[in-house]
Amino acid sequence: MPSNLTSRQSLESYGKGRFELSLQTDGNLVLYSVSMPTSVRFKAYWASGTLHKNSTLVFDKTGHLSIKEGTTTIFNITQDNLWLTNEDFYYLYRIDNDGVFRQYNHPKKAGCNNLNWTILQRIPQDICSAMSGDTGGGACGYNSYCVTINGEPDCLCPEGYSFLDPPNKNKGCKPDFPLPSCQATGWEARHELVEFKELRDTDWPSSDYDLQIGNGVDKQTCIQLCREDCFCAAAISDGNRTCWKKKYPLSSGGKSMGKIALIKHNLQRNLERKGCSASQILPRQDCVSRLFEAFPEGEGQKDFVSSEIKMTAAVHYT
Repeated sequence: MPSNLTSRQSLESYGKGRFELSLQTDGNLVLYSVSMPTSVRFKAYWASGTLHKNSTLVFDKTGHLSIKEGTTTIFNITQDNLWLTNEDFYYLYRIDNDGVFRQYNHPKKAGCNNLNWTILQRIPQDICSAMSGDTGGGACGYNSYCVTINGEPDCLCPEGYSFLDPPNKNKGCKPDFPLPSCQATGWEARHELVEFKELRDTDWPSSDYDLQIGNGVDKQTCIQLCREDCFCAAAISDGNRTCWKKKYPLSSGGKSMGKIALIKHNLQRNLERKGCSASQILPRQDCVSRLFEAFPEGEGQKDFVSSEIKMTAAVHYT
């Protein structure tokens, strides 16, 4: 008989989340991401590979979790190198809101002054890598990317994007500027209003729609190819001869060594967020001063701002 365990939505919400642990009728124990609210399953990101129809998932009194067929253990979920004793500790297994199935323990003698549970193991060990394929936006949802920090996954938004739901970071990110419309009046039609933010060692492998390869396809060529294509949300360059164009929404983002993510932005909207607008009649020096005030002092900082101001002047004041 199949049985399922579902993650909660976030650390603050115990509503049904987008990850599921399922013991299937074929005996395979599988982790899935699911599409909410109908719970359609995407591609599995971990599986025990135990194809025994009469298997059961057993959490015994010693704190061990295993798949058994009758009295025979066919797969140990608990790591062999973990020495567990129920005399001194409480044990807990849970699929957390980030999609990781974790084992915890807590000392019985800790008392009410210590309510912390200690992580003993994680499945999968690296969910950022495990969910790099067609898994419904990946570990962190659409337009975001997953990184591992001190052994734990974290979700980040590219520059110019922000979390859809900050308390629930794995729901993904949204652009802080209008999406390209592919209309003659769209901001992306004015190439001088298109800029690119660079993110090293990052890729969204499930968002490819075009590939260009050649000896002349370097990073700058990749930028130009994306700039001239209104469907292009971002491009990934290997810095040498390959350019992958990406469509919205960016999916299954994570680290990918050697890849350079080039993310398309609306320069006008970025400037408006700093206090300058094409619709405002501002003296050029006034706008320049306000732009400098928006940036903290730092080595190389004003040089960067100066180059952006030159672009601003060219676009808005000439």
